[in-house]
Amino acid sequence: MRTMHLFILLTLGLLSFQTLAWRSDCGPVFRDPHHLFLSETRYPSRGERLAHESIHRDLVEGHVVEGKPFSANNNRNALFKIKIFNPRTGQGRDALFKPRPFGDGFGWNRVPMEWVAYKINLLLGMDYIPPVSYRSKAQGNPVTINGETFAEGAALYMVPDAHELHKVPVREWESDRTFTPLEKEYFLSDVRIFDFLMQNPDRHINNFLRGRHWKDGVYRPILIDQAASLKGNATIDVLRGNDAFNSGAVSKIRPRTLEALRALKRRQLETLRPHLSDSEIDQILARRDQVLAYFGH
Repeated sequence: MRTMHLFILLTLGLLSFQTLAWRSDCGPVFRDPHHLFLSETRYPSRGERLAHESIHRDLVEGHVVEGKPFSANNNRNALFKIKIFNPRTGQGRDALFKPRPFGDGFGWNRVPMEWVAYKINLLLGMDYIPPVSYRSKAQGNPVTINGETFAEGAALYMVPDAHELHKVPVREWESDRTFTPLEKEYFLSDVRIFDFLMQNPDRHINNFLRGRHWKDGVYRPILIDQAASLKGNATIDVLRGNDAFNSGAVSKIRPRTLEALRALKRRQLETLRPHLSDSEIDQILARRDQVLAYFGH
């Protein structure tokens, strides 16, 4: 009898696994070869982690059910506003799709950097960049919009009610509590440190938005357009210079950011291959050391 019970349990377990791996009504699960969540990724809460997982799953697996060209801030690169539906979860999402252009726009539109920057932003515990998935024909989940299939590109979560941050009074930047001058300084410090690591020359005023954050729906500052990251023509020292808000040289570092920089490991960045080269990994870690030295650590 015990043997029969064991056989039944094993059979049910196998059926459950097969159900999770494949459903005939929805098709195969698209496995992201660069799994989004590393054990070292820093989340303040389980709810925040689950919010990212849920959105990412839909961006990876979903089918585009509606799409049209989209432009903002005189953007001249190909960009689509899409509605995506995941039959497995029954969830729809508003998103942007940015196809990867031939030649990467001479480095100004290196679309995989949208995904790389999102991942590194999570490793540093910042969570300022809306969720991103990178889809490609090679992974088995290219994107088709109005009959045209794109071999690869980034699907970017579209933040509800997003609007330009510089038009919002500082006290309203984060509406669940008072956004103090110190918090503003920490936020702008985080952005400058992040852009120094990523060597992003394109953090102009229109790339700072505020919208309903994906983890809880509270209005918070967010960052968009990371595609010029690691362009590589020259070193950009945004720590000592100025920023889009004319806040002067960086003088403070958020304690959580300092801890995350110290904890950043090469093996974590290696999971971002092939979109991040070994040389670029070395350069990011070298700049991390420069940031620590800048703040005397």
